[in-house]
This record gives sequence, C-alpha cells and structure tokens, in this order.
Amino acid sequence: MTNKKKFGEILVDAGVINEIALRQALDRQQITGWRLGRVLETMGIIAEKDIAVALSKQYGFRSAKDFARHAFTKELLDLIPVKLCKKAQIFPLKRDGSSLHLAMVNPLDIPLIDEVSSATRLHIIPVVTTSTEIAAAIRRHYEERDPAQKETVLVSDKEASILVIDASPSSRLKTGEFLKKAGFLVKIAASDTEATALTRDFLPHLALVDTEYPEQVNPYKLLQEMGDIPLLAIGPNPVKDEVAFLNSGFVDFIHKPFHQDRLLARINSGLQLVYGERKGKRKKGR
Repeated sequence: MTNKKKFGEILVDAGVINEIALRQALDRQQITGWRLGRVLETMGIIAEKDIAVALSKQYGFRSAKDFARHAFTKELLDLIPVKLCKKAQIFPLKRDGSSLHLAMVNPLDIPLIDEVSSATRLHIIPVVTTSTEIAAAIRRHYEERDPAQKETVLVSDKEASILVIDASPSSRLKTGEFLKKAGFLVKIAASDTEATALTRDFLPHLALVDTEYPEQVNPYKLLQEMGDIPLLAIGPNPVKDEVAFLNSGFVDFIHKPFHQDRLLARINSGLQLVYGERKGKRKKGR
C-alpha cells in the first residue's frame, strides 16, 4: 500500500475532482491542518460517498453503507472502545476467525490499522465508509444501547462553546467577536457543510443558525446532521419561521434585526434550558 498514489491523486484519477480543485484544497489544508477529505467537503467540492467510492475503486476495498441498522453482538463491539471509534472514525463490522472487518473513513491509515490489530490481536480487513455512517452506528450501537458510553462534561458560564453558522461574512464575524467578548468559546462556519465537518472535532454546547440564506445554510439539514447539539435559529420572518422552527426541534428563534444583548439573553436561556442553571451536563452525541 505504501507505493500507492496519494489520496488527492486517487480522487483526480477517479474523476471525482480536477487538479485545480486539488491544488486549492491542498493550499487550504496547509492553513487549517485538516484532513484533505474534510477540506474538500467544507469547500463543497466533494461528497463523503464520492470519497468512499474513489478509495474502493482505486484500492479494491469493500465498501459499507447503512450498517447502523444491522445487529452487532456485544462481544464484537467490546473489541474496540467507543472513544477510539469516535476519535479514529472506525467501527467493528464483523469478526471472521482471526480477522476483523473494520469500517474506516481512511482505510489507508496504516498506523491506525496496526494500533487496532495490536489491541485486538486480530488481522484487520479495512472496509471503506463515510464518517456519517460511522457516527450513526456509534450512536445506535454504543450510545443508545449503553447510555453510560456517552461522555459528559460540565458546562459553566465561562466554558460554554458556541458555533455560529451564517452565510454572511460580515454578520458571522460580528456575531463571533461579540460572543468571544462575552466569554464564550466560538467557532464560525459559512455553510451547513462546513458546520457539519467542524463538529467532528469541535462539539459546541449550542449552535446559532442564521436561516436567511438556505442555499448555503439549510436549517433542516443541520437539524438532521447535528445530533444532539441544540440549535437556535435566527431569521427575518418572525411569525411564520418561529412556529416552523420551534415545531421542528430548534430550542429558540430570534427575529432579525436584533440587539446583541437580546441575543446574549436568548443564548443563556437556551443553555439553561438544555443544561440547567449555571452548570449542567453536556452529553456528546457525535
């Protein structure tokens, strides 16, 4: 495997991206330090399933999808701790004698394969899949089966983290700076795709979703993909949108334009609603 082409070259050869897009993604990777697949997703160039198809085609890996709905034994799941599954984006699919079929986002990660092989004392057979598939399987088979597997962290006024999702550059920067001055840990995203990718490494206690530009930020897509992250909607239509968003699962709605103090009050109210007064427990669901 070590003589195979680099990941970006694989995607070019498979016709998933062109060389110009690859160069742009590599430049951004130098700035962000993210995995190339994640960079391509946040740039809106490639979908997760296309990455899986490209890897399967180039290297002859089997691929897996919709496996969260299948049944897995406790003995199989116990082979790999849930923390490692989340961190490395892997999931045990099947044990076949001395071999373990392992769902992986990056089946070319040789150090990870060696680590799992050493820990389980099994030969690892990589099976390519997407991070979304793995997240769904972890939620259903590790966390829903055993709630104790969900990690908890304390939330205080000074520790709360906010993800600002807004297609308007000036608006998201202004909101982000205000919340930082208010004492929050803040990350910003320009699209629903970028927001979803960010939450793999950054799990906010609450996300602000500006709904004015649904082409870039689809609030209902975020509602499906954000797991148990509470979402607070911001939009220009107070009555129609507020009813729709609250009924669909958003914790609150703020009408634009708004005063920053009002935004801060709604955020604090949302945090108290989800996590309790001043301090509460945050359960990670992704």
